Amino acid sequence: MPRRFSAEFKFEVVRQLKTGEKRLAQLCREHDLDPAMVRDWKVRVEKRGEQAFPRSIGDGSAGSPIISELAAAQARIGELERIAGQQVLEVEFLNNVIRSVHPPLEED
Repeated sequence: MPRRFSAEFKFEVVRQLKTGEKRLAQLCREHDLDPAMVRDWKVRVEKRGEQAFPRSIGDGSAGSPIISELAAAQARIGELERIAGQQVLEVEFLNNVIRSVHPPLEED
């Protein structure tokens, strides 16, 4: 019998994929998922939003405004964390370049 996943689980997997929090291969490995199925979930969410999984098992609240607001907020947080991480790497890189061009002055 095929496994069934709640709408909440599907939205969470898609959120992690879209925000870059986790890669497709990592999600599939962690949850023993088929990559084609996860890609389909992502397309459905992009096309239908909170109505992507109307018949999924779970608590039945996947389409509620609170769940969609929470998912949107979590997606935004994930995106901001990704951007902040990228900026930290860029600052470290630029500091290394500056140090290589202008070594610190020796103090007497």
